[in-house]
Amino acid sequence: MLPQHPPGGLSVAVLIGLALILTLSLSAAVVTADNMLDTETLAVESAAQSHSMVTHSTATSTADRNNQGATAVTTAQNVVALTISVTDREGDPVGNANLTAEWDGGQKTAQTVSNGRAFIDVPAGSNVTITMNHPDYINNSPVTVENATEEEVPLEVALRGSVTV
Repeated sequence: MLPQHPPGGLSVAVLIGLALILTLSLSAAVVTADNMLDTETLAVESAAQSHSMVTHSTATSTADRNNQGATAVTTAQNVVALTISVTDREGDPVGNANLTAEWDGGQKTAQTVSNGRAFIDVPAGSNVTITMNHPDYINNSPVTVENATEEEVPLEVALRGSVTV
């Protein structure tokens, strides 16, 4: 039996029901907000990857998300994009060149597009060695970038030769 309540007042059961509805509504709003933040994070990460400014983070709660946000900003400031421009001896761009950038503690790969360019993110201030592999072209000396900053790195290649004896 439900407790009696004064005329015009709300019963305890009705108050509990309203409190439950309010709690569920707030929970749904928090879940929706978290999902929206996850979606925004993915959209930002996707855009960053398109511009070769990759930051990796996985959010699990609002507190974690806030802490990771600070880390992501710090990480992005400690990474620079090298724009590698591969050309042949006549200055024509070389597409489909596989590039490998190596530094103390890491490495990344990229492939040039039709304009002969590729972007590789590296730690700011690192010494980076870049090598190239292509079925039609060769580069006998790797390119070294010292104290890496946001910069363009030219890489000249030559046509592969062959000798028949």
